[in-house]
Amino acid sequence: MSGHNPKSPARIWTEYWRSGRGGCLTDEAPVSARNHLAAQWRAWFFDLPRGARIVDLACGSGEVARIALALSEEAHLTFSIEGVDLADGIGGTERPGNGTTLRLLGGVDLCRLPFPADCFDCAVSQFGIEYADAEGACREVARVLKSANRGLFLMHHSESEITRAARARLQAFASVVGNSVAFERARQLYEDIAKGAGESAAAARLSELRQSVRVALAALSTEFPWETNLREILDFLSDLARSPQIYNPFDALRRLELARDMIAAWKSRQESQLTAARDEHAMRSFTETMRRSAIEPGDIGVVTDPASGAVLAWRVAFAATRSR
Repeated sequence: MSGHNPKSPARIWTEYWRSGRGGCLTDEAPVSARNHLAAQWRAWFFDLPRGARIVDLACGSGEVARIALALSEEAHLTFSIEGVDLADGIGGTERPGNGTTLRLLGGVDLCRLPFPADCFDCAVSQFGIEYADAEGACREVARVLKSANRGLFLMHHSESEITRAARARLQAFASVVGNSVAFERARQLYEDIAKGAGESAAAARLSELRQSVRVALAALSTEFPWETNLREILDFLSDLARSPQIYNPFDALRRLELARDMIAAWKSRQESQLTAARDEHAMRSFTETMRRSAIEPGDIGVVTDPASGAVLAWRVAFAATRSR
């Protein structure tokens, strides 16, 4: 067995960002949605004073932080930008030459920010802070944000296109490979091969595996042809079932274990997104948490795609009110 927990939050998001993802929207999101969210951030950063210090919470690959970086070059502004994320492997510093600096730091819990008090002029988060413990994260935002300074959160909405996509992906997973039969039959086949089981036993295992893969591929093709993650998984299983004799059985078993870990992380990521998404009642609870932490929510609204009217996110603007 692998010596790690594939469902740990740090592991889930570390693998997500290491996969090369550059943003938080789904792959199917239209350009209009991406551009509209970027425009929200550009307008917000443009109103900040020159020299403002910005902290991007749960920054991921630095999508929002780099919008601020690009704007500083275009509009001749100067920012100091710090991005933090729970995922490991995120890091680096960029200095484009206009006085702005961008630093990304991984392995950071939002409830324990590695910054002194009263050091930021602005705090932002896009689809990030809602994954953290609300009480702890809001207290930390209030602590590191200078008094009377402000911030903006874009947060998952329970009826957003991102949330709908997560629900659909989980449904596809449950229908296509949720019973794990194909994986279990692949494991049994290669364990038999590793043990030198007779040809008749291996042939029976192989027949069962091929049948399971055919059933899964049929379900994917007819019901969920858009789900590329499952397509990659089934292509892998198909490859193992097609010519098992060309694989070292121990390597095949190792790859099966890694694939199962990947699926567990992928599934947990969808589930965590659904848990993080907020309806109106949950948003009221979150804003009350903000107030208890000396953060006063101001403009709260729903961001929609101007092209389609689809819900994209909650938008929460706020200011720090803690007395110093």
